[in-house]
Amino acid sequence: MSKYEGRTTKILQFRGNIWPIVDEWAQNNECVLTEQEQNSRTYQRGAGNFAPANMYRISWDGSNYALEAWLYFGKWLRVHNLFIFPEEVIIDGGGTKGRPARNKAKNHANQLLQALGEPRIQ
Repeated sequence: MSKYEGRTTKILQFRGNIWPIVDEWAQNNECVLTEQEQNSRTYQRGAGNFAPANMYRISWDGSNYALEAWLYFGKWLRVHNLFIFPEEVIIDGGGTKGRPARNKAKNHANQLLQALGEPRIQ
């Protein structure tokens, strides 16, 4: 597993009904709801054809909300990039691999965190 592989996860301190805030953020950032379960929603920004899709999952575990954010590199995009990227890439952390796409995804995640009164992802 590379140091870039996986998802950035942040446990939120937010209390209350999170979904109206998330829905407004998704609409303002052109994120599409791709999966909805009883206690979670997954949103995608971008089709992932020529650049990785930005993925965001908000979930409730019964006591806390959590935000997971990652870049999704589909098979075609990974082939095009000679498999230097894993399928899922964190948006935080250092290093130069995928930095522009990671920073863009991080900026969108930070907009949601700001709306929720949470600390930003560095």
